Amino acid sequence: MSSSSDSNDIRYMFRCHPKSTEKRLHLVSVNDIVFNTLMDSAFYTGDNEGYVIGWDAQSRKRLFELPRYPNSISSLSINNKGQLLAVASSYTYQEAKEREDIPQIFIQQIDDVSTNSFYCGSSSRK
Repeated sequence: MSSSSDSNDIRYMFRCHPKSTEKRLHLVSVNDIVFNTLMDSAFYTGDNEGYVIGWDAQSRKRLFELPRYPNSISSLSINNKGQLLAVASSYTYQEAKEREDIPQIFIQQIDDVSTNSFYCGSSSRK
């Protein structure tokens, strides 16, 4: 992934979300990535295990991880003001399942509290 702004070019490789289970590290595929156009270095990823993670591209660090959604994250979208993050949680056919849960869309409020931290409000989950 690279982000160019004038002569400052930030490049690094972004592969998968590392997860630890039972003292073992495994990688989880990233299904979608969306950039916040109003916060220069902020972007968000959604993975196959149902997690959304906020990142700072300049520091290359995780800003936050939202609580797990009921299914895989199939799509992410952010509004033009950079305040609302739409999260689509649905079965993505990456694993064989007999029962599919109903696809759901959640709206997360993203507010820039400071340059290094974010507040994430949530729509109600059922």
